[in-house]
Amino acid sequence: METLITNLDPEQFPLSALKTLYARRWGIETSFRSLKYAVGLIHLHAKKPDLVLQEIFASFLIFNFTQASTWAADISQGNSKETLI
Repeated sequence: METLITNLDPEQFPLSALKTLYARRWGIETSFRSLKYAVGLIHLHAKKPDLVLQEIFASFLIFNFTQASTWAADISQGNSKETLI
C-alpha cells in the first residue's frame, strides 16, 4: 500500500505521472541511503560548507578505491560475473 500526499494541482499532475516520478526517484533514494551507510556519511565531522564537501569527496574517493580493489581481486581470482575486453 502506498500513500501519496501532495498539494499539486491534480489536473497538471495526474496520479499516474506522480507514480511514475516516484518510482524513478525511489531508486535514487535507495542508492543514496546505501552509499551513506557504506561510506560512513551518517554523521559529518565538519561544520563549514567547504569542509563538508571535502569530507564527502574524500569518503567517496576511499569508497571508489575500495570497490575498485575488490573488483580487481575478484577478477584476478576468476570470481567476476563480467568479462573484461
